[in-house]
Amino acid sequence: SNWEDAVDLANIETFSPEDIPDDHFVMTTCHDDESIEDMIEFAVRAGTHPSKELDNYLFFHVSDKSREDEFKKIFLKYVW
Repeated sequence: SNWEDAVDLANIETFSPEDIPDDHFVMTTCHDDESIEDMIEFAVRAGTHPSKELDNYLFFHVSDKSREDEFKKIFLKYVW
């Protein structure tokens, strides 16, 4: 959640909260107590933008073990 807060604050410091342009809007969420599958499903189903089609996703997973292959497999299940 510290990383999420830092991203949000950086955007607010760059623009005032009321003046963040649509093309600079950053959505962050934290899913500490959810499975990776639940987190990816949330991103694909609930991730929307008011003026742009989302065609790129960034999953920032903090761990000492890479789970990239697992993320890709689950992600592809929801986007195809």
